[in-house]
Amino acid sequence: MHELIDGKTYMIPGKVPTSTNTVQLRLVFAGEQFTMQFRPDGKGEFKTVGTRTLPVAPDEQISIQCYNGPADEEHWMRFDDFRILELTE
Repeated sequence: MHELIDGKTYMIPGKVPTSTNTVQLRLVFAGEQFTMQFRPDGKGEFKTVGTRTLPVAPDEQISIQCYNGPADEEHWMRFDDFRILELTE
């Protein structure tokens, strides 16, 4: 998750500071494990933020959520290049 906290951007979990307003996110699933990665401005090598365990259910789905913007002004989020790929080993 790319999050704005007190005027600075971070990758969560781990509260890893970022210096850019845009990031490319990647989730890599392997069984019940998933690894969260990002790269600033979609350039360079992906950096791992964390690995977590998620029980797999037969009807798993993906969602994108954006929230906690200022209530008194418009706020927008843009996503592009969204893909779901099955990678070969």
